[in-house]
Amino acid sequence: MPEYEGFIASLKGNGKADVIIQPQNAGIPMAPELNDKVCHCATDGSTLQVEALNPVGADVGDQVCVTLKSDAVLRNAAMLLGIPAGGIVLGVVVAFLLTNGFSAHAGLGILIIGAGLLLGIIVGIFCYKRLSSADEPVVERIIRTRLEMASSFDRNKVLSQTTSSQCHGCSNPC
Repeated sequence: MPEYEGFIASLKGNGKADVIIQPQNAGIPMAPELNDKVCHCATDGSTLQVEALNPVGADVGDQVCVTLKSDAVLRNAAMLLGIPAGGIVLGVVVAFLLTNGFSAHAGLGILIIGAGLLLGIIVGIFCYKRLSSADEPVVERIIRTRLEMASSFDRNKVLSQTTSSQCHGCSNPC
């Protein structure tokens, strides 16, 4: 299951949050041979904003771990590639039967195969839109809250959590 680290940018009212993720590596993960051949957005310093389910209740500014089901990619590929391929096979079978083994009306056979492909593409897109909505990224855990990150910039605790006895003898009031 792919995991990404990001920061909560905003909260949505429906139990979701916008998460800003900065890819750890430039390019397409696990496909370095494709990086020079295709246009992609994952370059050094690029960020990606995704809408993710927020069942852990992370707040704005929290550093979180976002996961995506690994079977989602395979299922989506099957819908967008497998169903149209099935449409072509169906078109070939129907064209074979209607043209007496492709011996007559070759143009009609090609038209039927094209119609099978078109039908497969339409059904594949419909299935993808219908079933891929459940494949949303999920905020799995909070790595560090915004208060923990703020306190890491100061050797003392966050000002709102300190008392004057914890100031280590400094002259500034806490």
